[in-house]
Amino acid sequence: MKRAIALLLILGFTGPVWAETEHPYLGLGAGLNIPTSKGGKVAFGGEFLLGFDLQEGAAVQLEIEHFIASVAPSGSLYEMRALVELKKTFEGKGVTPYLLGGCGLDMVFLPASGLGGPGTDSHFDAVLGAGLQFNIADQLDLFLQAKGNFVFTLTGQVFDLPLETGILLHL
Repeated sequence: MKRAIALLLILGFTGPVWAETEHPYLGLGAGLNIPTSKGGKVAFGGEFLLGFDLQEGAAVQLEIEHFIASVAPSGSLYEMRALVELKKTFEGKGVTPYLLGGCGLDMVFLPASGLGGPGTDSHFDAVLGAGLQFNIADQLDLFLQAKGNFVFTLTGQVFDLPLETGILLHL
């Protein structure tokens, strides 16, 4: 409940800024999620995002990430993240560097239980990262990014490193 209230407050305070949105964009990407803990499995996945360019190189984006790791005995472990991220781009000729940070929810589940089933686990998630955007056509960018992902569990903190690439379509 506290998370939902915090998200509503953030959206409420940033609402006037969103009203001045200049350009929305869609993104689609793929990548690897590299665990830093012993025994963790490298996961492959993808992402979808909807973003809004604001003023002075700032943007806000909603990102959905989905990773699949092979684990025994169930076969696969699914991890889905829903994140709200703030992005700051810097000037560049043909290449635009950027920083991003955000927070959201990390959900892990086994295929037999499904989302919300008995094998589901969800935790608060925070992310910090950096990347590069390459303009490849009018209204189309290629992005490469690395993020530090912090999942806060009841027993401590888990850190992993998503490495992602994809395209951004500016609408």
